[in-house]
Amino acid sequence: MTNEIRERVAAITPGQWEYDQFKEKVFSGEVVVCDVGEDWETDADGFFIAAAPDDIRFLLTEVERLQTALAAVSSERDATLAALEPFASVAHRFAVLPDEIQIWTLYPSLRVFHFRDAVRIVRGLEQAARQHDDAAEGSG
Repeated sequence: MTNEIRERVAAITPGQWEYDQFKEKVFSGEVVVCDVGEDWETDADGFFIAAAPDDIRFLLTEVERLQTALAAVSSERDATLAALEPFASVAHRFAVLPDEIQIWTLYPSLRVFHFRDAVRIVRGLEQAARQHDDAAEGSG
């Protein structure tokens, strides 16, 4: 979708668009891009139309930046979840299973964790393993 929008923006009249509120037209240099009209309410429309190409370019760049950030976060999430997989089986063995791990184990498609949640889960599993080991040493 963004590629189509970029193509439409690339095809518009080049140059900086400016609205002349006295002539009620949007210009790119000497070229009339748009005749806004003769109504008093048209000034807002004219300024909006004149700003649209730059606004759209900015928004497209922002969408691209956010998509890149999302890909990076998704990659980090996937790596964190992969690192947590061995702990899920340990949690089952010790019968210590935080709700987040239960959801993760039962519904793998819901793998939506924040890194701080993963750290908290790992710390809880490490604590449970230490308690289990301490209990095993005490009974042995």
